[in-house]
Amino acid sequence: MRLTGWYVEGFGILSAYEVRDLPGGLVVFGGPNEAGKSTLLAFLRGVLFGFPRAVRGKGPAYPPLHGGRHGGRIFLETDAGPITIERQVGRGSRITLADDTHLTDSDFQRLVGGVDAQTFRTVFAFSLDELRDFDSLTAEQVRSRIFAAGLGGTGRSIRQVTQDIEKTTGRLLKPRSGDGEINALLSALSAREHDLIEARLRAERYPDILSEEQAVATRLTELSQMERATRAELSWHERLLELWPTWVELENDRTALGALAPVDDFVADPVRRLAEAKQAVAGAAQNLLRIENQLHRRSAEMGQLEAECSETLGAITAAVEEQKG
Repeated sequence: MRLTGWYVEGFGILSAYEVRDLPGGLVVFGGPNEAGKSTLLAFLRGVLFGFPRAVRGKGPAYPPLHGGRHGGRIFLETDAGPITIERQVGRGSRITLADDTHLTDSDFQRLVGGVDAQTFRTVFAFSLDELRDFDSLTAEQVRSRIFAAGLGGTGRSIRQVTQDIEKTTGRLLKPRSGDGEINALLSALSAREHDLIEARLRAERYPDILSEEQAVATRLTELSQMERATRAELSWHERLLELWPTWVELENDRTALGALAPVDDFVADPVRRLAEAKQAVAGAAQNLLRIENQLHRRSAEMGQLEAECSETLGAITAAVEEQKG
């Protein structure tokens, strides 16, 4: 914010006094005693922050000695654009933008960063009398507002800033309850660190997993070949088992036929010969039972081999899924 000019209607010895388009940087006004320098300073402070109330019995300060309404206006250049502030003693102020938009006193306070009349008079616009009074610089309110201006010009006191900081800290971090935002972030960070450690361990084991996967794949190929050979052998034995009764019967008939002596007449004692044939069939049946038992044992061995193949295949699938995860 920069002061660019003023128009004094009537204030002390000043009347219809206008200055516009003040340059930027340092501007020095000089003049002899009673030329109106202190009067101009009081006018600027009064238009900005309000004229002090009149002391009883003495009338208003700086009455217009040469006519004109008691007050005037000043012109400012701000980030919001040109601003005109007009104020009369004993009346309210009128603050307008270049487009005639009216601002409230609260809007103006935000523009000046919360600086009040005391801070302005003590720090920015002090007279010789105030310069002699160094006690004014120790006022708690002035120190607080100067500190607040260093925090961004909010105009808040140190106590207000401290309370806001404590309130924000209490909301963000709650060591006892663990409900604060920082507590939640720390918990999430701890979980992510745990996941990161596990991911690193999996990454370190990746070469071993690849080697193990290759070994398992080789073993799977071998087991698959063994399974095909075993299934072929099992199928062969199943077919033999199906044909066994016919083959036994045929062999028995051949044996019985070979044991018969050539005769010209009907065989004598056919009952005995039939009994002998039955006995031979019974012996063949026992041999068949023995072969069936052998086949059952081979079938059990094949079942065990299939279970091993299934278990190995399950282990390979689990390892591959873990690697993908």
